Amino acid sequence: MPKCKSKIKEHQMWVVVKLSFKEKFDERQIDILQRNCVNGLLKLKERKANAIELLGPTGISLAEWMKNPISKNDFFYVMAQITELIRLIPRSGLNLSNVIFDKKHIYINQNTRMLQFVYAPVSTKLYGENHIVPLLEEICSVKALKEEDMHYARRFKSFLQDAGKYDGAWIERYIQNEAPGVINALKKHTFYKNGFNANDEKTELLSANLRINDESEESTILLQTAIEVNADYEEATMPLQSVADENDCGEETTTLLQTSQQVREENEETTPLLQASMEIDFSTPAYLYRVKTGEKISIDKPIIRIGKEPKSCDYCVLDNGRVSRIHADIIKRGAEWYLCDLGAVNRTYLEGEVLLPSREYPLAAGQHIKLADEEFVVYIK
Repeated sequence: MPKCKSKIKEHQMWVVVKLSFKEKFDERQIDILQRNCVNGLLKLKERKANAIELLGPTGISLAEWMKNPISKNDFFYVMAQITELIRLIPRSGLNLSNVIFDKKHIYINQNTRMLQFVYAPVSTKLYGENHIVPLLEEICSVKALKEEDMHYARRFKSFLQDAGKYDGAWIERYIQNEAPGVINALKKHTFYKNGFNANDEKTELLSANLRINDESEESTILLQTAIEVNADYEEATMPLQSVADENDCGEETTTLLQTSQQVREENEETTPLLQASMEIDFSTPAYLYRVKTGEKISIDKPIIRIGKEPKSCDYCVLDNGRVSRIHADIIKRGAEWYLCDLGAVNRTYLEGEVLLPSREYPLAAGQHIKLADEEFVVYIK
């Protein structure tokens, strides 16, 4: 079995997988990992003689996460992700037996609850038949939140034991009955039919919207909100042709962008702050107004990461070299919002005051933020 070592570096998860003396890499599997981004797997960043380096969102091991009380929704959200990964891996041309199903080396983002798995592209099989059920049964040992009992976990474990072997379709139906909306939301937002991630940035942007509620009606509302937020983001940031191709609504998008351009042209002499005040959209609970471009960036998710690295950030500042690759986070805690500098070289400023790295500062409506010299205004309903 390959050895795995993980560390947090530059606000990302780095995992080194080192082969044992007898193991060898399989070039076909290496090629698949290099050419495609497979959903649920840490990305292959670098290949060495007897090791590979994998990269993914910041997280902790599933074993560490399970030490704390876990809600029913989070429990089934994790189970659903494992089931979906198992369904997609064979379609990607990879071997399910080479996914490391060890809770010490499965990583979970504590904000989005998204799982990241380690894949070892070796020529030999790491696991035999029915190696998945033991992992699912281990997860059934989680601690419940105070207001919840553990009947759902015990029932699920009994269901697995009665089945005798892994059956993905049965498990999906079981989860659908216990936590309505989880399976459908997961399929529509984070996993694609061919097993590959068609758009990294979109997946990262949407993943924070997938905290599913118990009631199916609430889940439907959450799903609609996620779709609307993503559409707003694409209209604000993507080239016109890309938006038309992807969303099949070119005429509507053209009208939106033309209108936005006309407004800016008509108000060239208006100060940026006045422009921001004129364009407040009270249908959106919270957003940032980017002074330079007039864009509105929705911030109605638990974390919005801003920087210039497309694969790591929810909103990218691509036209300002002073902004760091991963610059700052906007964080939502309950009804409050916070700003956190992520160690940016050219610093982060709130109302002209420089922020200390990795420390959260409360945000209020109308405040000015600067990432280096890139200015934003905060709007909170």
